[in-house]
Amino acid sequence: MNSLYSKIKQEKLIVAIALTVWLFLVLTTISKSYAYFIRNNEVPDLNFLVVRALFIWGVIALFTPVWIKLARKLFQHDSTVLTFGIHIIMSILIVPVYSVTYRLLMLVLWYDNSWNLESMMASIPTVMVSYGIVGPLSYWLTIGSYYLKKYYDQYKERQLRNMEMQAELASIRLHVLKVQLHPHFLFNTLHNINSLIYEAPEIARRLLNLLKRFLQISIKRVNKQLVPLMDELEFTGTYLAIEKTRFSDRLTINTDIEEDTINALVPSFLLQPLVENAVKHGISKKMQPGILRITSKKSGEYLNLSVEDNGPGINGTSNGSGIGLENIRQRLNQLFTENSFELLRSELGGLKVEIRIPFTTKKQTAVANHG
Repeated sequence: MNSLYSKIKQEKLIVAIALTVWLFLVLTTISKSYAYFIRNNEVPDLNFLVVRALFIWGVIALFTPVWIKLARKLFQHDSTVLTFGIHIIMSILIVPVYSVTYRLLMLVLWYDNSWNLESMMASIPTVMVSYGIVGPLSYWLTIGSYYLKKYYDQYKERQLRNMEMQAELASIRLHVLKVQLHPHFLFNTLHNINSLIYEAPEIARRLLNLLKRFLQISIKRVNKQLVPLMDELEFTGTYLAIEKTRFSDRLTINTDIEEDTINALVPSFLLQPLVENAVKHGISKKMQPGILRITSKKSGEYLNLSVEDNGPGINGTSNGSGIGLENIRQRLNQLFTENSFELLRSELGGLKVEIRIPFTTKKQTAVANHG
């Protein structure tokens, strides 16, 4: 009893819909029978009409749990042909079973006791003709509804699993990006610090503080997929401050950040690899001073980000086909249904990476971090 109550409690909506449909069918049967008697100038017995309708659909309600149990067992069967064949046989057998059950209930509970088995069996063919379609139709509707729900549940489960896998894959790509980012950058920075310890101890100390801040931010973001743009700019700015020590006056950084975009959520470690790509493959390849520009603008419901340089451009180096850029492209596809990632010719003369993603902030719930 407790098990039945628990199932009903779990499936409140389904039970409510089933009861509503059952009540609708009972009332429809009563109203149609009442109208039939009126059209034929007969006086309807309302009690009889109600009892008959309750028995017609009550038998269906009685058989429904059995049908669902059968459907549950056959749903797990591998052979579709066998399953369909069993359902066809059951829908045929239900006609005499339904007719006998209905007729027996009417005779026992409504009519007097002046009946015998022979008279009852003689009336069964008439009942089968009159109500034969009710049993099979109800059977197929019940089975069909059950299978529809099961397939829908499977679809939702697969969809949920796919979302979890995509989130996990995005998280893996984030960790891969960080692993790819730190080793050579740390090696270069530590090498610079070692070279400056005696020649320029103040610069070396400043580099150590910047490196400490860079690593603190990296560790703090270990499980964050999305961060505010101002945090990403701070992290990228720390990286650029370290790189400026190496390039000295050869590196000029320009930023054009619209005020209303600083709280927009962007993928963690999005700008830093783009900036590193521009410095490593673009600016460092030229003898003349390098220019790096970072731009963010809001365009309707989208955020437009770009990183560009005055290096040799996409045709002059391999900076358009690196693992880092492909990693970012795939992360964008996993985090945002709508996005664009383009490599263009910059008006500065080098490469321009332009990104377009939906504009969302912490106050909005459309996009959330995956932990």
